[in-house]
Amino acid sequence: MNFKLPKTLCTLGVGALLFSSPVIASETITFNDYSVSDIDWKSQVDFNDVLSYELKLTDDLSLPKILLIHTYPNEQYKSIADTDDTSIMHIGTEIKTILETDYGVGVYHYTDNFDNYPEDFFIYDMYSEMKNELSQILLDNPSIEVIIDLQIDISPEPSEYLFDTEQRVGVSLVNGLSLNTETGEIGTNQYVQNKYVKSNFALSTQLATLEDSTISHIFVNQWTNGLNLLPMSLNVQFGNNEDTLDAALNTVQPFIENLAQVLDIEPQN
Repeated sequence: MNFKLPKTLCTLGVGALLFSSPVIASETITFNDYSVSDIDWKSQVDFNDVLSYELKLTDDLSLPKILLIHTYPNEQYKSIADTDDTSIMHIGTEIKTILETDYGVGVYHYTDNFDNYPEDFFIYDMYSEMKNELSQILLDNPSIEVIIDLQIDISPEPSEYLFDTEQRVGVSLVNGLSLNTETGEIGTNQYVQNKYVKSNFALSTQLATLEDSTISHIFVNQWTNGLNLLPMSLNVQFGNNEDTLDAALNTVQPFIENLAQVLDIEPQN
């Protein structure tokens, strides 16, 4: 695989950070969250090492290999009419269609609604409910090796940009450190643990550093972000609420091509 050269880094906000190259991220990025600003988590992740992880789907690709979920399936892209259905679900459907038709990869698209809890429903309880349901899916489908949680970011400005002759959206990834704020150890958060932090980073950073990557940013926070069920798990912000569904759909094909490069899968034709 061909990787990008390092680009300039910039921090974004409380508990989150942005980088275009993980190679230099381990040396320069810090949290803007005072609760973890004194904790040295970066020494626990060798970004050059995770770039060399071999990530490859195994066995019969026609079996369910990738699980697509939507933590917030009610999220919508910008619409012209109030009656328009512009939900994130359409992106999952398109990804499933292309992967199965063009690559012969089995996809399980979970479309039940996690987003119907009361407003005061504690986020850890929500992820606990999700884990219960997804764990059963994984138990019933042991061939699944990748989980992709597709979401829509929230922004006052669209992320759309012109590529050749078509509009595309910015795609960003979220990596949770599952950071224990008392010990500074990653993967051992006091509420939700994640033993797959480094392999999660391997998948996200290899995607982000491809020469033709569709990934514009990687955001990192101290939480788990539902990435603790499989070693290869992605939390994907596929554009934002000010983008159009058409532009998001235009971005699906190049995103899948990136995913295919990292997972070493070839188109059938």
